[in-house]
Amino acid sequence: MDSLYFKVTLHQQESLKIEEWELPHFYSLLHFHPEYQLTIIRKSNGFLFVADKMYRFSPGDIFIIGPNIPHVFQNDDTYHDNSVPKVDAVSIFFTEKSFGEGLFSIPEAGRIKELLHKSIYGIKLSCSHHGELRLILNDIGQKKGFDRILDLLKVLNELSLSKELEMISLLQTPTLKQKDECSKINTVYEYVLKNYHNPIHLNEISALVNMSHYSFCKFFKQRTTKTFVQFLTEVRIGMACKHLVEGKMNITEIAYQSGFSNLSNFIRQFKKLIGSTPSEYQKKINEHQV
Repeated sequence: MDSLYFKVTLHQQESLKIEEWELPHFYSLLHFHPEYQLTIIRKSNGFLFVADKMYRFSPGDIFIIGPNIPHVFQNDDTYHDNSVPKVDAVSIFFTEKSFGEGLFSIPEAGRIKELLHKSIYGIKLSCSHHGELRLILNDIGQKKGFDRILDLLKVLNELSLSKELEMISLLQTPTLKQKDECSKINTVYEYVLKNYHNPIHLNEISALVNMSHYSFCKFFKQRTTKTFVQFLTEVRIGMACKHLVEGKMNITEIAYQSGFSNLSNFIRQFKKLIGSTPSEYQKKINEHQV
């Protein structure tokens, strides 16, 4: 599988790229690029995968993803049923050089510099209580010239002052710069997403990327900061959360559909990762929706 390096094309007179997306669904392949990405979800639901982490997104969420971080916004299956636009989002692609030389060396820019550094973990903010941010990001695509830079700096400054930022990962997300590394990680990622509900063994995964059992375990741990089994469990729990939100199956069905061979292990792993039992999680979701 080819390396999914995503090329952000800038015109000669641009220092940043603003894209307004109205699509049936998000671009569905794991990819990375050297630019920072700031995205506001105006309409859409699904999961954001950031390397070995997954995070549910919904309208009003803002995400900042650091340079060369493998990621993908993945919609639920219903988004692929037809060509009617179900995604409405704005993404801004930029680098530190977008603001000119030396901006982040001044003391007043210290908080923004720290914010961008934290983007290696992936950052989320729900802007449901940040109306001004939402208005700026909704209108930034219509701005021209230096007004775009000013608006982006204002957004980054407000985000740097927020007490409601969430780090998607507690550990630094590994960056991918080499084609072979990205191909191997992407192959594993795609295979797990397609087969998480079935038994998956390390031997078949290591064979998939033409590595020995030992070499693969070492390779995967070095690049994702966790074991493959931990990663697989997190994917399965993430999918279980999706099913719990949809509410179409009972908890036992969800456990087996998510790849767990027994209910008690599912509940134990769910509580370990999410902090509550599946039934408690579903109750909280239902209360929030009411």
